[in-house]
Amino acid sequence: MRFAVTGYRGTASSRIWSAAIGPITPYSNLFPTFTFVPPLYGEPIVGSRLYVAYEYSPEYLAYPAITNRSIAWWRCTAEGGAVENANDCVIARSQARVADWSVPYIVTSSDLGFFMRAQISITNSLGTATMFTPTSEVVTSPPLQIGRATRLNSSHIT
Repeated sequence: MRFAVTGYRGTASSRIWSAAIGPITPYSNLFPTFTFVPPLYGEPIVGSRLYVAYEYSPEYLAYPAITNRSIAWWRCTAEGGAVENANDCVIARSQARVADWSVPYIVTSSDLGFFMRAQISITNSLGTATMFTPTSEVVTSPPLQIGRATRLNSSHIT
């Protein structure tokens, strides 16, 4: 299968074709496969939440139906850290069963100075597919809260 994209400008047009893809498999007995990689949402600041937003959950193809979804949060030493390399990333939290991927991760002081990423997995009776989100920006401390100054007059001084 190939796809064509046609652009128009005035009366002129131009068409470009994609590379051929395939073969197209029938929609039965599919090993789970992700078709979309979602970004992380939230601020990588200690005390805030990171999540894979439910409305942007990764699309997937799977039949038989999905029997399990799981999510794990990784703390990485470098942007784009490879979780398969123990020197790059360590697991921060893992949840075996989740209804969807919108379960937030609360950024802790242990994450300070690291990059965070989520690993999401889906399982059906034929197997498991796993995908990683891109890494977040480096985790920072919350901004310093400076209180409002109070003006003292002579009646407050004893």
